[in-house]
Amino acid sequence: MKRILYITYDWWFDTDVDVIKDLSKEFLIDVYVISLRKNNLNKYPVKKLFSQNVNIHDYRFWDKSSKFYLSWCSFIYALRLIWISRHYDLIFYIDDSNPVTAPLLSVFMSKDKVVVTFHDYHMHVDEPGFKNKIHNLIINRFRYFHFFSRSQYEYFIKEHPSKKAFYSLMPLKDFGEKRAKHNNGKKTFLFFGYIRPYKRLDLFIQAAKELSENSNFIIAGYCKDWEIYKRKIGADKRFISEIKFVPNDEIPDYFSKADYLVLPYNDSTQSGPLLIAVNYGVPVIASNHKIFQDFITDGVNGFLFKDGDVDDLKRAMLKAESLTDGEWEKMQQNMLLKKDEYSEASDFIRSVKTFWKSIK
Repeated sequence: MKRILYITYDWWFDTDVDVIKDLSKEFLIDVYVISLRKNNLNKYPVKKLFSQNVNIHDYRFWDKSSKFYLSWCSFIYALRLIWISRHYDLIFYIDDSNPVTAPLLSVFMSKDKVVVTFHDYHMHVDEPGFKNKIHNLIINRFRYFHFFSRSQYEYFIKEHPSKKAFYSLMPLKDFGEKRAKHNNGKKTFLFFGYIRPYKRLDLFIQAAKELSENSNFIIAGYCKDWEIYKRKIGADKRFISEIKFVPNDEIPDYFSKADYLVLPYNDSTQSGPLLIAVNYGVPVIASNHKIFQDFITDGVNGFLFKDGDVDDLKRAMLKAESLTDGEWEKMQQNMLLKKDEYSEASDFIRSVKTFWKSIK
């Protein structure tokens, strides 16, 4: 069997787990993963997880150490990867624009073997400037690229026609069985995931506050600037806020409670919470970005609203609030049909084999 070196980061585990399972059916894989020494937060297990064809090599850094320590660890880690890379037939490098590792791999790793996977080709508006520079360095230095959506792939090829690239659909995110929903007669709107400015939680709060007492709102995820949003919520008891890194085994609970997932993003290339909602059959209310339009048909399995327009978001949430149980169940069934359609179109291993043949 041919051998793959898979270079990734702990926070991509939710996607890696399915990708590596697929690859392990036809390849021997060594997974090298950077994680932080927060054992209660790390997603990658230390022991073997996937199959006998997969070995995990977990490099854990102290996350509160000095910049010099982190840079030194990254430097040693990069040298290790460069040294062992010559033994592999293909290398998947899941980019995170590490300021030490990425430049070293870009300069010294074989360009004929590496496929760079971008989760975000167009960087989010709130990313630091150095990440954009490293991002561009990686594009300039490497030849082969992989994306998890057709739209990102098309943007990339249009802007870099000399590069070779392919795309595969990102696996749906399944964190275990969905719990039975307790129907308390109220609609529950969920805002879920790592809270960053471009995700527009402020818009969600503003629109939600104008809904009736027949609705509840759950905000779940880590946030560095929670006090800003806490002040916007004020004393409104309809909001339930759980500001933390949500463990994987708790995720089904949140999506079991939710009637709708709300994604008011003003910048998006893909969305993990969206794929969780599709997997669990939760209708979605989202801004009208291309990525959301690919999944949501307005009024069928969710609602779309004009990007950045709080009045239009309020309109969509009021419409969602007013649906009867029968209408909501129909919308849920339509989302599960979307899940089936999406799953049938997902075939990562076939995409890899087709691309590999094209570059040989």
